[in-house]
Amino acid sequence: MDVTVFEIVADRWGDWVLKPCHGAPYGLRYRELRQAITYAERVGQDCENAEIRVYKRDGTFKERRALKGSGPRELGACS
Repeated sequence: MDVTVFEIVADRWGDWVLKPCHGAPYGLRYRELRQAITYAERVGQDCENAEIRVYKRDGTFKERRALKGSGPRELGACS
């Protein structure tokens, strides 16, 4: 069973970036960390298993959230 990993990191301009993955094919930039986490949680619900990894501004690991979604709903959903 594959796990889709959403990584959220800070960029050098002070924004938060959701790095590209199956559920979010392009890197998405957010002003607020909470917005990035909310989007990852919403997309992660379409995956069988997803994990959100949040890193501090200095690049060190901060927290991990495991999501148990409903699974793929249609072609093109998370794998």
